[in-house]
Amino acid sequence: MGTIDWREHTRPVDRGLHEALVAKCQENGWLKRGGYDWQDDPWLEEYPYEFVEAEDVSALRGFLGRGNWAIRTGIVYDDLAFIQQVNGGDEWWTLKKAPDGWEAFESWTFGGILERGAEFERAVASMQMATPEECLRLDYMLPETESPLDWRFVRTEGIAPTGEVVPCRAFVAKTAEGYEGRVFERPGLPGFCMEVRRTDPPALLLCQEGVKRPLGAAALCERVLPAAAAPGSRSLSDAVRSARGCSDSLPQRTAAPARTAEGR
Repeated sequence: MGTIDWREHTRPVDRGLHEALVAKCQENGWLKRGGYDWQDDPWLEEYPYEFVEAEDVSALRGFLGRGNWAIRTGIVYDDLAFIQQVNGGDEWWTLKKAPDGWEAFESWTFGGILERGAEFERAVASMQMATPEECLRLDYMLPETESPLDWRFVRTEGIAPTGEVVPCRAFVAKTAEGYEGRVFERPGLPGFCMEVRRTDPPALLLCQEGVKRPLGAAALCERVLPAAAAPGSRSLSDAVRSARGCSDSLPQRTAAPARTAEGR
């Protein structure tokens, strides 16, 4: 599990977020005030709602691996929230932030997947990249591949057309051959942008704007990047055409060549 002390990399959520999560918990029979546990035992201690926010995925992993969390304890990471719904157990009510509030879409039992760090981080990145609609359809995981990429979430900043500096989100994956895939927000543009780059010598191989489905764009990168590392540009263009036919996440114009989940 590593040696990171998650306490040093988490902080209590602000009041507004705390109140929003408490309100959402009232829709869950286990988590609401006077819920199922308290209906069975009216003398049971009324546990508080306690939520923290993780600054990175390592802190999230460390928190979830701590174990023996009380019911109504939760953690927020980017646009995801995980709230313990079994006292002292391992069943996390999983929420996705949507424009009009939080959407509940899954219950995760993390168990052994926490020991498989790359698999855990890929699952979390998949949930981050998925749209709220994909989460509600339970279609929120990157496809399984023989050589899955290691997608890293990065908080960045950009300059809006108004000149204002605004926070942005980006997901980056690199290959050992010196190629990089990026799916990221850019102020003033709708949706996400997707790029495939060569780092040495630097070259932009593929660029796409207006991406509606970041998860689909990441899946496209996973098909294109192996071809980018192959000799010759034809393999890259062929891979783009082939992958595009399997993905509706991108426009057609290119700018350049409640069940429980556990270790899905």
